[in-house]
Amino acid sequence: MFMLGGDEGRVHSRTIYVGQKSCPLNEAFIPPKFCDNRIVSSKYTVWNFLPKNLFEQFRRIANFYFLIIFLVQVRNNP
Repeated sequence: MFMLGGDEGRVHSRTIYVGQKSCPLNEAFIPPKFCDNRIVSSKYTVWNFLPKNLFEQFRRIANFYFLIIFLVQVRNNP
């Protein structure tokens, strides 16, 4: 392997533990240096469902028109 500047930063071996198994006591724990790999593909959460849903529905002019017609009919209902 070709490395620029010498072998100071070269790591000779790496042990990866999968699952709940902890590392042996004779090895030092090295905290992870990488960011979390979680992927969130949901559009809504419990807290933003109503505002986002209303925005998505009423940004279309036809849905907004029918909302206005509904409100006029409800208001004028005897």
